[in-house]
Amino acid sequence: MALGSTFAVVRDDRVIAVDIDAGDLVDRHGRRNSLSLADLLADNSVTQYGQVRAHTYMNSFGLEVLGLPDYARTDWRLERSGVVKAFSVLRKHYSVVLVDCVKAVNSRVMDAVLPEARALVLVTSASIDAVRKTRTTLDWLCNNGYQRLMNATVLAVNHVESAKPDEVAAKELEALSARVAATVALPFDRHIHEGKELGLDRLSKESRRSYLELAAALADMVPVRSH
Repeated sequence: MALGSTFAVVRDDRVIAVDIDAGDLVDRHGRRNSLSLADLLADNSVTQYGQVRAHTYMNSFGLEVLGLPDYARTDWRLERSGVVKAFSVLRKHYSVVLVDCVKAVNSRVMDAVLPEARALVLVTSASIDAVRKTRTTLDWLCNNGYQRLMNATVLAVNHVESAKPDEVAAKELEALSARVAATVALPFDRHIHEGKELGLDRLSKESRRSYLELAAALADMVPVRSH
């Protein structure tokens, strides 16, 4: 949310974040659109931007979000073919498409996402357990044909607590940083910690600067096309 809103503020074009994780992206974004990715995929007549826009919600910073249906109320499942179709539609209308991915990188859904990815943001907290899981993710990517993405990967260290990481975690983070193109520290922020609708104007100056740094690192790795 914060990264997408930052891109939308600094760029004068269309930016969208797509939720394929059924997480809290839509809730952190604000009002939920009654239409979702499932509706977009079911409508084969969607070709124009206005038709896509009917399925999204734009926040006050210009970021659009395309959410998933409420899984508690439907048996719909996102499949690999659905991701491929969604990308084929969205790439025609948006210069930046951010995807909130599922945690299992060795899934059929990620089989569709990773070949299309021009850059990755790997988010980890500063806890030793999270750092080691991130290392496993990097190992999996390197061992399964995605070594090329290491030159376009940013490690985002999200400090979910105000305390500094312990010495062991700090050393592990340093080792991870050496394997990717850039590392950005996201400081503890009380507004993000609240779990409510996220607004850039309510983040601390340090957080705003960090998300701008994250957006700049991605833009340097992958020059974003303009319409």
